[in-house]
Amino acid sequence: MQGTGSGGPYSFETTYISDQISATAETSGTITPNQVSNLSINLDNQNPEDIEVEREVTLDTLIADINQAYTLGWIKDKNTRDGLIKQAKLIIKFEKKRNGKYEKRVDKIIIKLIEKELDFLLKKNKITVDARDLLKNDLIYIINNN
Repeated sequence: MQGTGSGGPYSFETTYISDQISATAETSGTITPNQVSNLSINLDNQNPEDIEVEREVTLDTLIADINQAYTLGWIKDKNTRDGLIKQAKLIIKFEKKRNGKYEKRVDKIIIKLIEKELDFLLKKNKITVDARDLLKNDLIYIINNN
């Protein structure tokens, strides 16, 4: 999917239909102009009612979502936005392997801290529910797919 116009929130729905069953799955997010967002659809022919659709999230996607949430007014001030971007950039750490080479790793502890921070920012009215949900879903995807 590619962002058009001024970007913004989107929703994507896919449906499986046969003579016996109809199943629908949905995902949503935000997208900036010209940003490309990859979606994956998982369909098990044996259990088509378990259809899944999810947006692939990278660190760049997370940072773009933070910026878009700020543009949409979901993140209410620049300092909050900048703090979230700074924390997001800490998610990827480099570990030195025995052979002296470095490997990129996801720091799941930092992700959990950011999730708690999002709840705190919502409580302090620094972000909206939409921002919290969007960014938490991004973090969950990063944890589950790295």
